[in-house]
Amino acid sequence: MNSNRFSDEELNDARMAYLTNYNYRTMNCGRGSAEMVTLVGTSKFQDPLSKAAAEPRPWRHEADRHLPALLVRDPAEPAIIAVLTDGNIIGYLTQEVADSHREQLDELERNGQHLVCSALIVGGSTGKKFGVRLQIKPEIGKRWAAGAKLLSKPTTDC
Repeated sequence: MNSNRFSDEELNDARMAYLTNYNYRTMNCGRGSAEMVTLVGTSKFQDPLSKAAAEPRPWRHEADRHLPALLVRDPAEPAIIAVLTDGNIIGYLTQEVADSHREQLDELERNGQHLVCSALIVGGSTGKKFGVRLQIKPEIGKRWAAGAKLLSKPTTDC
């Protein structure tokens, strides 16, 4: 078990989930169609944030700091929703935001999925800490869960 309380297997599953599900054009939707929230607890995760901000990404301009982020329950406290990018915790949702997305988080969990969002890393200039603003596209998790249900239903076609 590593210092952020997720096993290597859980972190690898998180990486694979967002690599499989993240669509840059869909998630960086802008123009008011996504809920923007600020993460809390980012001061504890400055090293992974610094690394994530500097990591070259093939899909983006070098100045763009949008990253796929995965929402997962903290194994030690399931009511707390951790936000991961590159398999590392980078902060937490406030309780209010977590509660507002609880239904879709539960639905996705029942289908073996996690909610994938777009994280914008901000700050980090000389003497300033990194912060994160998260874009949560409305109902995107419910669409993924519905897709998983359709894929898991047996077909009668031969």
